[in-house]
Amino acid sequence: MLTINLENILDHFETNTNRLSEELNESAETLRRFRLNMVTRYSKSIIEKICTHFKVNVDDLIVIEGQTKNTFATLSLEEDEKFILRCKLKSLLAGRDLSIQQTASDIDESFETVRRMANNMTERIPVQMIEKLLKYFDIPLNELYYLQKVKIKPNTVREIPTAYTTKTRIFTNLNVLLNKKKLTLKQVSLDTDISYQMLLKFQNNQMRRLPLDMLETLCDYLDVPIDHLLITEKSNKK
Repeated sequence: MLTINLENILDHFETNTNRLSEELNESAETLRRFRLNMVTRYSKSIIEKICTHFKVNVDDLIVIEGQTKNTFATLSLEEDEKFILRCKLKSLLAGRDLSIQQTASDIDESFETVRRMANNMTERIPVQMIEKLLKYFDIPLNELYYLQKVKIKPNTVREIPTAYTTKTRIFTNLNVLLNKKKLTLKQVSLDTDISYQMLLKFQNNQMRRLPLDMLETLCDYLDVPIDHLLITEKSNKK
């Protein structure tokens, strides 16, 4: 069984969850749940942020239960670089002459779930599925996932001409979908690891920026295309 080794990493680097929350711009509650293994899906972005921040490997952060680490080798990383998490599943399948369909059937997972993981399209990775794949291939975590260095893109602001006026507004259809599926925001938050407050703001159209990973997670969870989750309205402004 996999477990999060963040507690030992925090101790090693003499910091805590609240300080890390500020440095990573992540909620303290999200990090607390992650640290205490209270999640059923690992957030890819959180893993990347933690590994980049502390310059530790993914198998330092996620370990087999009972094999926790207390010392960590610092990885080489330039100021303008960060780590992204990559999955080796596609090469593992090719090396063993296995298809996605066969593997999905063997580990009792859906074809689409395995396909998305093999193509590095999964932003929230099911813990149970990682455990199944490690057992299926009889490999350690670092043979399924690795960290890749990439350059950090500078933030650029595109100037919008003053004469330009938005004619289309985007709204969320989340409330309608939840009513149809008889779900509550609290249940969605627990199942997806998206914070309740973020979901509430999204439901009430109070978000100026919509995170792509959140939209993908909600579309997958609710089993709807993006144009069912988001709707547009044309204005009469010229």
